[in-house]
Amino acid sequence: HRFSDSVRFNTGFDIYRGFYTVAFRLPQGPAPGQPPNKPFSTQQFRSVAQDGEVLYPSTYVELEVTPMKRLKLVPGLRVDYYSNSDSVDVAPRVSGRFDVVPSFPKTSLKGGVGLFTQPPSFNEVTPPLGNPGLVSNRAMHYSLGVEQDLTKQVEVSLEGFYKQLDGLVLTGFGATTDLRT
Repeated sequence: HRFSDSVRFNTGFDIYRGFYTVAFRLPQGPAPGQPPNKPFSTQQFRSVAQDGEVLYPSTYVELEVTPMKRLKLVPGLRVDYYSNSDSVDVAPRVSGRFDVVPSFPKTSLKGGVGLFTQPPSFNEVTPPLGNPGLVSNRAMHYSLGVEQDLTKQVEVSLEGFYKQLDGLVLTGFGATTDLRT
């Protein structure tokens, strides 16, 4: 929706729906007090198979604000729900651009910062190997860049970025852990 020439509201949604199967058959490991080096052929096995359905609805809202002709700011928010971990992620973001030279050959500076998330995979939240209490991996993204018109049809862009990762899921034999830094 365009509120005025300098304020515009954007929104949207997407939905992912799918099915999964997680199955494994692994040695159970030694009982407490038993030596760990039993022959493979004498070990007990544990088998698990699980089927399921996932639903990942998402929505976003953003406001394009142009306080002056050469400057555009875009604050936004994305909300995701992940049925396999029954969790909601809220990810605020903001980006902007400033036209240093507003006419040809146009030169613009741009940048942004925002939170991005990724849910744990099915095997990471499926018991007994996974942990159903895991939450999404997170990353703060920072970017800065410059765009320059070379001709009316050719533009070059140079961008740098940095990602700060948080809440990474580490998987080991028989355990899945959520690490927060």
